Amino acid sequence: MIFIGPELSDPHAHFVTNIIACIGEGDDLVIDLYKVTSKKELYEQITEHLRIHDEHIVIYNAYEDEDFFIGFKSQFPGLQIITVFSDDEWRHGNYDRYLALYTDLFTIAVKGNIKVYKKYGIEPFYMPWACNPHMFYPLSGQSKTIDVSFIGTPYGPRLEYIQFLIDNGINLQVYGRGWGKYPGIKKNWGGFLSNEKMLEVVSGSKINLNFLWTSADKERCMIKARTLEISACRGFQLSNDSDEFANYGFVDGVNIAVFHDKQDFLEKIQYYLNHDDERESIRYKAYEHVLQHHTWEKRFHGVFGRLDNNGAATLKRQRNYRILVLVRQGVNHQITLDHQYLDIRIVDKNSRWADGVADMDGVMCLNHDSTVNNNSLYMMAFGLSSDQSDVIAANFYVGSENNRYWIRFRDILMERKRSLIHKLPVECLMFSGIFVAKYGCKLMSDTSEHRVSYIEYPSFWLKLSYYQSRKLRLYFCHHRNPRQLLKELILNKRFTNAFSLGVDKMWQKLLKSRLEDRIGAIKRKLRKWYDVYIKHDQKRITYYKYLDEGGELLRSDYRLTKEALVIDVGGYIGDFVAEMVRKFDCRVDVFEPVAEYSAKIRRRFSSNSKVRVVQAGFGVSEKHEFINVEGLGSSVFGGEGGAATKEKIRVISAVDYIMSQGYPMVDLMKINIEGGEYELLNSILDNHDLVKKIRYFQIQFHDFVPNAQKMRDEIRKKLSDTHKLMWDFPFIWESWEIKE
Repeated sequence: MIFIGPELSDPHAHFVTNIIACIGEGDDLVIDLYKVTSKKELYEQITEHLRIHDEHIVIYNAYEDEDFFIGFKSQFPGLQIITVFSDDEWRHGNYDRYLALYTDLFTIAVKGNIKVYKKYGIEPFYMPWACNPHMFYPLSGQSKTIDVSFIGTPYGPRLEYIQFLIDNGINLQVYGRGWGKYPGIKKNWGGFLSNEKMLEVVSGSKINLNFLWTSADKERCMIKARTLEISACRGFQLSNDSDEFANYGFVDGVNIAVFHDKQDFLEKIQYYLNHDDERESIRYKAYEHVLQHHTWEKRFHGVFGRLDNNGAATLKRQRNYRILVLVRQGVNHQITLDHQYLDIRIVDKNSRWADGVADMDGVMCLNHDSTVNNNSLYMMAFGLSSDQSDVIAANFYVGSENNRYWIRFRDILMERKRSLIHKLPVECLMFSGIFVAKYGCKLMSDTSEHRVSYIEYPSFWLKLSYYQSRKLRLYFCHHRNPRQLLKELILNKRFTNAFSLGVDKMWQKLLKSRLEDRIGAIKRKLRKWYDVYIKHDQKRITYYKYLDEGGELLRSDYRLTKEALVIDVGGYIGDFVAEMVRKFDCRVDVFEPVAEYSAKIRRRFSSNSKVRVVQAGFGVSEKHEFINVEGLGSSVFGGEGGAATKEKIRVISAVDYIMSQGYPMVDLMKINIEGGEYELLNSILDNHDLVKKIRYFQIQFHDFVPNAQKMRDEIRKKLSDTHKLMWDFPFIWESWEIKE
């Protein structure tokens, strides 16, 4: 068998310790893409191997800019390629789907993306992450000498959560490269672990932490092998939550423990450190579950079966794309008119080409020499058409053959700072025909309305002036392992290159973090100044006052005990519930009518018997109505424009519910129901026995409802008969306390 991927010469690399160790045959060819210097060298290694070995399968771990891949099938038609996409959670749109066009079978680990690929006309093979039980196994007789441990590198929320535990006195050990540079964590750092030492730490820890946030985007969570490796070692595992757990058969409190926020994280650790029996039960069930369902042998048995049954197993619904290429006279490229799925027209840029341009699937403009070829056009046309975008931007190379630079602009950064797209040369862009018919082959000055797609795979080189190349490198150049590269450049006395590399990395770091934060802070100050002194926006002025006077702290500043009852009307995803539980450990009945949000709250507090989640609205009477689902602003009012998703919801009578429960007192009722508060409050205030049972009200009135000001004034007048105003930020939040 042939294995190709990055870092495969590292015996500790995940692909080596898991996949190669599980399915390798002993005489395999293993190619580390970080060690080969060219496509030619890689092809020569494979050719030499095939002279001796009768190979049929290549396992390829796609990762970066491996330019051997596009032409691989034509070079070795007898080999079938199985491409393993490791980061499909966040790379399927900008990288994975383009390489999938050139493989026999590709695997993804995110079940929700199966439908996405099928819409593209591509058939993926769903292969969730797994483990190698011959590398990860329990050590018998290992005593639990470590309370809490984490193995991994420091990035994103990991740092924040680890520091939070240390600050709260948790006996914690962290392992892995990079922790030593953080003063607050260094004393808890145990260095880098070999696989043998890792087994000792997992088996010797009462609680093994697992963080699912991706390094690329802290908002994204993804289950990977570590989740399964800890279980294969029979370790108890505490992880942040993911919808993907259901696809793996993991259930909170049964074969894994899950936390939802920092306070819940701390409380779960404290709980399980003091409940040995529950901890033992969970880790043994996790061990049995993983061995039965989640090993790499089982995964690849299914992969090879698909190949055996279907031959070329990635079924593609191909279509032809009509492409117009506008070329300035004298410019060189590698585009030909012969391609199975492209109908290409190449015309002089200065000719009369506009007739019929709106019927084109893609239009490209070449003003400089490049190696743009038919494969480049095909991938760009595929992405542009699949997304129905206005423009697609592709990564590319600048520099010479021996000293090339990858201009790598990632969708996350570009979408956060859209103005950066204007720094790209037109040669890396393909426009839709409809867009070109309206605006020509150029971006508008304001790109906020443009629909843009991206290709992170660089399949061509552009010949640009030194000034143009240097400017692009400053913003976008990708240097693999820059620290090691900097050392090599200095040792080889290439000081100019070392200085250039340092400038690139410093500027890019500023661009991604501090500079952006400072600009954001300045923008917020300017917005506040404009709202207050120019626009005189009363609602925004009230909002700034709310922030300046600590309004968020006031929202939880009540005299409550753990016996208190809070009713949260409009729970959304449960943040207010979490604060009440954290601060008072009290009972909370939370009402959320939208199914998705209600389910999130239920999962979030599944281990807390004091929280009751009711999937219903709180209103005047029992009924059903439609709500416009728009996140925090979901409401039964408005939504005529059609942008929101409508969902049929159940509403129950607030009065009937409270009376039926026999509650002697409701200590706090928080109401945030996007315009429904007026009807609800009037029904409560009209019931004199009920209103006297509610100690505190916390209300957010909304001014988009007709006659909102008048209705608010009337409700406040009624409420003042039984309650007194505690604090008030009109149409933001206000709070009332029952009179003695």
